[in-house]
Amino acid sequence: MPIPISFDDSKIGSVSTKVNTVIRDKNGEVLSGVPIFIKNNDINELEERYIYTDNKSTKIDIQEFGKYSGIFVNSDEKGKVEFNIVPKKSLSLIIQLHSIIPNSPDFIFSQNPIFIVVDNVKNYQQPLEIITAIDGNLKSEGESKFWVDMSPCNDYEIGDFVLFFVNKKYKYYTRIIDDGEHRNPCLMKLPYFIFQKNELSRLSYLVIKPSGTILAESSPVDITYRGRPNKPWKDIDRIYESCKVYSSFDVLIEQDGGINDQKISNHTNNPGDAGLFVTITGTNDNSDNTKVKLGSEIILTLYINSRNKTITYPFKNTMPYQPDNEDGKTAVLKFNIPYDLLNNNLAFPEHDGEIFFDYQVGDDNDRDVTYGGIWSGHIVTF
Repeated sequence: MPIPISFDDSKIGSVSTKVNTVIRDKNGEVLSGVPIFIKNNDINELEERYIYTDNKSTKIDIQEFGKYSGIFVNSDEKGKVEFNIVPKKSLSLIIQLHSIIPNSPDFIFSQNPIFIVVDNVKNYQQPLEIITAIDGNLKSEGESKFWVDMSPCNDYEIGDFVLFFVNKKYKYYTRIIDDGEHRNPCLMKLPYFIFQKNELSRLSYLVIKPSGTILAESSPVDITYRGRPNKPWKDIDRIYESCKVYSSFDVLIEQDGGINDQKISNHTNNPGDAGLFVTITGTNDNSDNTKVKLGSEIILTLYINSRNKTITYPFKNTMPYQPDNEDGKTAVLKFNIPYDLLNNNLAFPEHDGEIFFDYQVGDDNDRDVTYGGIWSGHIVTF
């Protein structure tokens, strides 16, 4: 959340950021009218802000809850908890919110900090170097991230935040760490998702201390992202087991199996005109890390590369909240893959077409996104 240097009392309300979430019970039902207590990691920082409800017309006062100071916000009829943070001073701060439902055992930490930044930098660092870029063009060879060099960075320390901007819009943050992979704080990996494909992007960064003090801001570097192979990312940690793929007759197709006209031919008798079915198993067993947790939001992605088509198609659905198997622990989420995506995928001159499925919990731009294994096969349909 950027604040101009000229910010004063007359501009209160002109700059704000919205915070929201949805709360549910263990069965996946939304919880309406439930009070949520929210605090910052530094109590005094909330007191430097006005906190408003969604319409920004009602101030939420700081209250005491046990040994903590913070605010109470009730969920609405759809289980949504929402409020706005509106600065009243021209101060750079990092807000890391924690929340708890009264009588619950532990606070829940927000996924991302809120950065309140006063744009008062006068001396700019040189643009960063995108190590794998060639003549201003950047292309992934299947990796999800690319290297940048922010030299010189003598004043940066472990724990400092680095905020990255594309065309002056905030996109991503990381922290300077010593993770054993590299000990040079000038070198960092950034995800490709911060760019739009084939659009000129002006990439810059801001270094900020945990206290909110701005150390440096860079001039932008121009770059154009040229995309990635039409396949699942090859460098990410895939912690869950692969999905299972079935023909239109509900017969299992093994890894590296083939998809042909016969296997998708029963589509007219299936819901959603499904030429294939894909299943993912979830669990409520916290000791089983090979399966997604019940209630997870799943994104399944289909990739097809054939002589006449290139298809990337995401499907979204929610894993059941309750077990549906006799073991009392697992449930199965089933996706219907429409026939029209699978039909008329011709072979290349020297090999069949390629087909892949992978899945994830969260979007690529979520910091806690997790991925399932890859199912791969070949396809020739007419």
